[in-house]
Amino acid sequence: GIGNLMINTGSVKTDAAANASRFDHDHETATPYYYQVLLEDPDINTEFTLTKNTVLFRFTLPENETSHILLTFTNNASIQIKDNNVIEGEAVVRERNNTSVKHYFSAKLSKPVASVGTWEGSDISPDEKTKTGENIGLYMSYPTKTQQETVEMNIGISSNSIEEARSFV
Repeated sequence: GIGNLMINTGSVKTDAAANASRFDHDHETATPYYYQVLLEDPDINTEFTLTKNTVLFRFTLPENETSHILLTFTNNASIQIKDNNVIEGEAVVRERNNTSVKHYFSAKLSKPVASVGTWEGSDISPDEKTKTGENIGLYMSYPTKTQQETVEMNIGISSNSIEEARSFV
């Protein structure tokens, strides 16, 4: 895939193992076009559905000081957040046959973020809105003052251009 999406509460944690959560299959729904699971550790209900060129996520966030949506990329990538609710970029994807292909993405959030930042490796840069390189990421934070607050994220993906990815959102 292009990158990984993670979600957590509390302090920003960039490591996938630190963001891992327990879940119970009794609180999970899986069909060919819809997936839902309650991530128990951050108490976040996560849902997604997809089409050929889009993925739509919905997160139901707990009452917490801060909830974070994190995008991480291991291969060479370039990412930026614009207007506090649009994330765009490109990333190299290694295919099964060991060739490398560049993919473009544009994502729109249903609410403007309260704060953002990037990281490279374990070096976190609060308030930075762009990052290029390998082992990089971008986080978007929301203070969630009420229980059951939702944020949706619609991601368009293209192998041709950012403009085409934008047209799928």
